[in-house]
Amino acid sequence: MVLLKLMLVLAFILQGFTTFAQSEENTSSTTVTNDEVSEQQEETPSPSGVEKIEVTGSHIRRTDVEGPSPVLVIDRQQIEASGFNSVSTILQRSTVSPFGGSGSSVNLKGIGSGRTLILINGQRAPGSGSSYASGAVSVDLVPLAAVERIEVLKDGASATYGSDALGGVVNIITRKNIDGFTFANQYNMSTDIGTDMNRLSGAYGKQTSKSNFMTSMQMTWSQGSRSSHLDFARDLNKSFPFSTNYLDDSSAIRPGPNCNQLNSQGRCEEVVSVNQITEDGYGVDWVTQYSYEISSDTEVYTSLIAGYGYGKSSFPNLLNTPGQFIGFDLTAAETPAAWNTLPGYTGGDTRIWHRFDDYVNTSIDQSYYAGLVTGVKGYLGNTDWQWDVSLNNQFNVATTKEQQLATVGGARDAIIGGTYDPFDLSVRDTTGLGIDAFNRNRAQISWLEAKTNGQLGSFLGIDWAAAFGVNGAHFEYADHRADAILNGEVMLQSGTAGRGERQLYSVFTEFSGLIGRNLELQFSLRGDMYSDFGETLNPKIAARYQAAKWLTFRTSAGTGFQAPTLQNMNARIEGYDFLVDQVRCKDPSLGNDNPSAPDCQTQSISVFQNTNPNLKEETSLSLNFGTIIQPTENLNFGFDFWYVKVEDTIGAALDDVLRLEQQYGPAAPAGYGVNIIRTGGAPTGRIERIAYTLFNVGEEQADGVDFDASYRLKTKAGDWMFSNEFSYMFHYHQSFYQEFGKEQVLGRFGLPRWRNNFTLGYALGKWRAQAVVRSVADMEKRVRGIGKVVSPSQYDASVTYNPDWAGEFQIGAINIGNIRPRFDDSYSSKVNGALFRRTETYYLTYRQDF
Repeated sequence: MVLLKLMLVLAFILQGFTTFAQSEENTSSTTVTNDEVSEQQEETPSPSGVEKIEVTGSHIRRTDVEGPSPVLVIDRQQIEASGFNSVSTILQRSTVSPFGGSGSSVNLKGIGSGRTLILINGQRAPGSGSSYASGAVSVDLVPLAAVERIEVLKDGASATYGSDALGGVVNIITRKNIDGFTFANQYNMSTDIGTDMNRLSGAYGKQTSKSNFMTSMQMTWSQGSRSSHLDFARDLNKSFPFSTNYLDDSSAIRPGPNCNQLNSQGRCEEVVSVNQITEDGYGVDWVTQYSYEISSDTEVYTSLIAGYGYGKSSFPNLLNTPGQFIGFDLTAAETPAAWNTLPGYTGGDTRIWHRFDDYVNTSIDQSYYAGLVTGVKGYLGNTDWQWDVSLNNQFNVATTKEQQLATVGGARDAIIGGTYDPFDLSVRDTTGLGIDAFNRNRAQISWLEAKTNGQLGSFLGIDWAAAFGVNGAHFEYADHRADAILNGEVMLQSGTAGRGERQLYSVFTEFSGLIGRNLELQFSLRGDMYSDFGETLNPKIAARYQAAKWLTFRTSAGTGFQAPTLQNMNARIEGYDFLVDQVRCKDPSLGNDNPSAPDCQTQSISVFQNTNPNLKEETSLSLNFGTIIQPTENLNFGFDFWYVKVEDTIGAALDDVLRLEQQYGPAAPAGYGVNIIRTGGAPTGRIERIAYTLFNVGEEQADGVDFDASYRLKTKAGDWMFSNEFSYMFHYHQSFYQEFGKEQVLGRFGLPRWRNNFTLGYALGKWRAQAVVRSVADMEKRVRGIGKVVSPSQYDASVTYNPDWAGEFQIGAINIGNIRPRFDDSYSSKVNGALFRRTETYYLTYRQDF
């Protein structure tokens, strides 16, 4: 009923503008947008005969492509030359994502992947159930064979698109100009055994005078591997006491019998288990789109994206977690008598660590997603006013089938009962050690939108255009996890359980005015009404000034917001985090008065997150000022200074919580809804668990500059292209707890101050070549005060040949010379895979059009 009312209101507005616009149909068209912005899709010429295009960041169609917002366009030729085989890898290796990203997501401005809005042809991409925790949405839903270009709006855009666009927008534009069949196959071979990949894609398109059809499918095979074969995995394992250790009578950690390798502290630190296996994985992605002109001014369109992924892996269970001190406690009465022969142990209370190489957990992961967009658009009478009504239905399901998950209770019963002995290879009956479990998350969205845009006419010497629209949406999600995982019974496993739904109703408008030929003003306003937490109103103003033919200035300012995720408001989460126990680390009575002390190393600590149905939205302010300088046709410079501030940040910075406890006592964390539980309730006992509730307590503030330059040189010996993209951040302040105020976190592990990519291209006849140097600033180790992680430059190169007698051949290498990123020996993650390529990879690609 509410949606019907909104549609009626829009119809009334459109009817009013139809009469007005008919009287102004001969008015000259307006608006210009950034020359880096490329068209979202070709439009049928309007009744006035002026062809217009849609651009990312605006609801108003344009007559050209220069405007006030900075947009990076990565075209198809750049995508193919990069050698990367996914949208996420392309963007994570670009400086637009200064800290990379996580998984298949990107992180514009470094303020969080969940604050980057992902669109496919201007429509929101399907989110997974798990994305309702972080808000991060995958950018890898469209086969690369179907991608025409990637448009990255490097400016906040909540006034245009609503929630999640605080850091910017990624709009993936699919191909619409295929007439025939195109085929591509890329095989990637890594220098590490078992990490090869093959990606086969094809697309077919058919165009007529009234219709446009395209379908594309991509199939991906990833070779399975054993972690024991991977150099970086062996390095990673050196900080984990995966093997069997125990506490002796003096509370010293000693290696158990049958240990194959000791670390520098004399503890058992065996090599990566041969049972740590990733099997072959498979994925299929599919996109189909169709449009048809049912009359000279009306068109129907539809698009479908769908995909399936499969993966299987196995990993020995751990007893209890791989932290430095968190282990499995047994009283003197519970320890087997046979253990009295262990060196330094006479049968008292103890703690043990153990890896169950003989009880291996197997995990089978499957994912399904689909998004169907249907719509109709046309013109209002004989005017330039275009209307567009669309319905976007999406769902995403991810399942995990777990087999042989060791539980704390099962392991305790087996050890006390004498059927399983971590120190005796002959006593290893695994019966009853664990359970099987099934995990599932599901998300579904229905999004109905109606909008119109066109010319308003000339007032006070300004040519005006406008857009108006409404939308309504329904969101729902559900997480299911086994009770044993949620109760913390399963060793080193995370679980989330909950369900929720919400409705959203929005109204938005946009105005653009052109003063003469050199100055454009833009104003956007959007109101969003959520059924579960409230309302928000966000404006944006922007301007562009063409000072000279070769010099352009642009600026913008706007507010934004991100709605609290349904999972944050409705789910409880059991998991583990790698943290430093600041209380014990800073306690001189424990001998921990230096950063390298054992208690100052990261430990795996059990954490529990409770629900908070009273969360409100995060809010933001973003500013941008930039210039484009183009002295000649072949030389171009772009410079943008940006600033973003996010308030009411949702979260709990557990690293800072532990610092808070150390400096101000346990009452300080409790004031923020955090309960730190220690052994025996002692102030300096070891942490057993951290329980917390999310609140809107934080603030983040970042600013920096983006610089890009390109130069093309044509010679008789070939065409040369030089380009450089550079991102530098001046500040990245975070503040979760008022006791600490704002803190500079830039330069810490995973948060480099700058990134730089230099590209050299060459073309001669049927040959093309490209070389890229990617550089990242050095960073501090996760445990501060003990040194830096050096960030080496990595190099990529490719050569492409396009003969007359066949399709296109491409051979290339990523991370030439196998330059390994440095490992952080103070933290489990060690390497940021979104910033660096961990291995050297060679690839061979063949493309053919028919």
